[in-house]
Amino acid sequence: MTTKKTKTAGETTPPDALTELQTRVFPHPHQLRAVDRAVSAALRPGGKQLVVIYGPPGAGKTKTCDLVENLLAHHFRGDLEADPRTVRVVRTEAPAAVGTAFAWREFLIEAIGALGDPVTDRLVGTADLDGTAPGPQIRPARLGANEMLRIAARRYKRRGVRVLLIDEAQHIAVAPKLIDVRRDLDVLKGFANRTGVRIVLIGTYELLRFHQASGQLARRMNEIHLARYRWTVAHEQAAFADVAREMLGCIKGLDEAAITESIESCYERSLGCVGELRDWLVQAEHEFRTSGRSWSACLAETASAVGKATHMLDGVEESEGWVRTGDAGRPRLRLRLGLSAVGSRKVTPEPKAAKRPLRVGRRRPTRDRVGPSDA
Repeated sequence: MTTKKTKTAGETTPPDALTELQTRVFPHPHQLRAVDRAVSAALRPGGKQLVVIYGPPGAGKTKTCDLVENLLAHHFRGDLEADPRTVRVVRTEAPAAVGTAFAWREFLIEAIGALGDPVTDRLVGTADLDGTAPGPQIRPARLGANEMLRIAARRYKRRGVRVLLIDEAQHIAVAPKLIDVRRDLDVLKGFANRTGVRIVLIGTYELLRFHQASGQLARRMNEIHLARYRWTVAHEQAAFADVAREMLGCIKGLDEAAITESIESCYERSLGCVGELRDWLVQAEHEFRTSGRSWSACLAETASAVGKATHMLDGVEESEGWVRTGDAGRPRLRLRLGLSAVGSRKVTPEPKAAKRPLRVGRRRPTRDRVGPSDA
């Protein structure tokens, strides 16, 4: 059953009006689990320096970053009340590279500007609220990347920053050669060492390249997988249906039958990614409010093309296969380490080497008796 949108006389709905679907937060199990693990890893004393959150496009990583930022800010609210100059949590975004190298200069300008103090404003060239310049400005082009990095480290340490959130962090892994990716990660590790800042990286499955770049850095990472929902897994199917039903319930004009009928279609083109579903439903709702057509027609009109969804699914499944290897590779790992298989054979001791035969006229080495002979 589908619902047809009807307009009453004199009804005027602004096409760009924000609706509940756009402003409301729809937390779901995968997201809540990732947020809890990220906050715990960022606050754990003596924990790993880098926290990496990765997942497929449209999984809701930016919304997850919003929740992590809010919870961390709430945790450090007492420090801010005690000293308003303190900045415990900073959030920025990794810029897309123009070419094959990560844009460190642009990133550092944004990271320094996120502190929002007059000293750094002179560096990045921001203006006051009234539009006037805050005094003589230093052109960032005159400063090298290394000097910018030293300035950022000093300012972050002085302002007491504890956590740096970097969204779209897959741009850091853009270099074609792993040695260049390792170099960029070494910069982040060095920054964390000098400042004591815990760095949280949020991005797509391209962050998996960090494993290949450096084993030393990989052990310093706490990884969190923000996965999509799988329809073939019963509890994940139920969780996706619950959040989809909640989103569809925000659209005025849909009855229960239309909502139930739409859930499977919602999964088909969103691939089980809640963020992708939300963006799609916002467009479908806009079409539904303004066109007067049926909901099913609006939903189909705004859905991703089958070819596009298939292409995305191919890439997602390839990455999921690597992530979800899990215990499947454990027997091979144990075998390579010389350990026994899990729950099977015991390790047999290595046989002793056979004694070499002596040549004629030679005796075996023994300790001679000390002292006078009985003879």
